[in-house]
Amino acid sequence: MQHLYSTWIFDIYRSRDSEGADSFSRSPSPADSEEQWEVESILDYAKDGISGDLYYVKWKNWESEFNTWEPKSNLQNCDSLLLDFYRERKAAANEVLLQSTYVVTSAGKRRRKGPALIAVPPDPRSVEDRICEFFYATVPVADEELQVGYCKVYWRF
Repeated sequence: MQHLYSTWIFDIYRSRDSEGADSFSRSPSPADSEEQWEVESILDYAKDGISGDLYYVKWKNWESEFNTWEPKSNLQNCDSLLLDFYRERKAAANEVLLQSTYVVTSAGKRRRKGPALIAVPPDPRSVEDRICEFFYATVPVADEELQVGYCKVYWRF
């Protein structure tokens, strides 16, 4: 299955300023370009105040120096890569939390000590898919007829 990236509006790349903090810079790209590039892998995630969720993308058949920060809206037809990246980051974040220790300050507040937290992107699946996965993973169904490969979710308010 091919994962194609649709028309891009601008390049986003990460740089470090003199104080070592991450910053995001944008450079204009051809707005009339209709080319598509295939995503090889998603390497990182960051939250930007302007574009929202940004993903650091490695393009297939391109060198690493051409990796770019892209908003999720620019990543078309790569849902499986987004889901795999989400699951990897969530597992890594849970591992960091397990390695953490907690101390109680003199004010009685509990503080976490340990490695820095890892940013986890939002789950790319729909709410219905997440609920179905939860119930299929947690509730055994005795009746074979009920397991038809999909799940209906009814909302009651």
